[in-house]
Amino acid sequence: MGWARRRTVATMMVMVMMMGVVVQATAVQQCCAAVEDVKEPDEFVYAYQAPLYKAGDPRIHNVVLEVYVMSKCGDAVQFVNQALRPVLERVGDLVDLNINYVANVTDEGFVSKHGALEVQGDMQQLCVMSVAPDKAFDFIVCCNDDYKLIPEVGEDCARALEIDLHDVNHCMKGHLGPKLLRASIANTHARGATWSPTIYLNGQMICRWNETPCYTPNPQALLQFICNAYQGPRPELCTSP
Repeated sequence: MGWARRRTVATMMVMVMMMGVVVQATAVQQCCAAVEDVKEPDEFVYAYQAPLYKAGDPRIHNVVLEVYVMSKCGDAVQFVNQALRPVLERVGDLVDLNINYVANVTDEGFVSKHGALEVQGDMQQLCVMSVAPDKAFDFIVCCNDDYKLIPEVGEDCARALEIDLHDVNHCMKGHLGPKLLRASIANTHARGATWSPTIYLNGQMICRWNETPCYTPNPQALLQFICNAYQGPRPELCTSP
């Protein structure tokens, strides 16, 4: 299939930040902006903790790339597949990648811009990060190829990538999936990210929704951001022409 590709060397994890803080998301009307009615999540877990690098490993200089998205947002899909994926294929060993989801928690449950299927898609992707972290990015890219069919297309992508569907479905239908989504939403709110996509690099926002390289996929611009932020030995790809 066209989306099959080598495994990315980027690390994926979901981290909870500012656990005790309530952050109100600002409601805006443009395409992939957050919905209203924010409630402080009352339960948190770590979705996936990246392995600690050994002393002396050159990757201790890695830049931290935070990507905040909605799973059925066309703008986010475009950024991930057309900008982020080709950059990670080139310099993924310089990057620790965190993906979190732009949604809200209300008294009635989870709410997302594109409806209940998007909530399921967000949770499905988080469950894959938990049960098969080394295949999670390829899974997301695969789902993005038919993002209007998320989460249904996730089953086909899981089978193709040999991800255990039983484990993923058990996560989604049990207690873990909702906990992972609450944790991810808490992380998103702590950053104040209300647009999809919103991108942070080493704690600094580099773009959101309609800004380059978020809106018009620009792999070279994203690559330059990463190269400028990387503090280790400068790789050849980051050397100015």
